[in-house]
Amino acid sequence: MKNNTRVRLSYTATDPNTNDTVMDLDLSFENVDYVKLKDNLNTWLKATGYELEVVHNALGKEVPKPAETYYKNSVMERTN
Repeated sequence: MKNNTRVRLSYTATDPNTNDTVMDLDLSFENVDYVKLKDNLNTWLKATGYELEVVHNALGKEVPKPAETYYKNSVMERTN
C-alpha cells in the first residue's frame, strides 16, 4: 500500500486599518520528495515576506520520511 501525503499551507495578510485582505496565499502538493518539498516551502516563505529559507541538512544525508503515526500525531497537536 502506497503512503500518500498531502500538504496544504495557508497565509492571509490583512490591512491593519481596514481589516481588508491584502493577500490570501494557499500552497498544496502531494507526495513530493525532499528536494521538491524544500523548494515549495521556500517559494511559500518568500511569497509571505518572511526572510527564512529551508536548507538541506548540513550532513548531506537524506532525512528519513516521518512515520505515518508521527505525522498524524503532529497534525492532531497543531489542530487541538
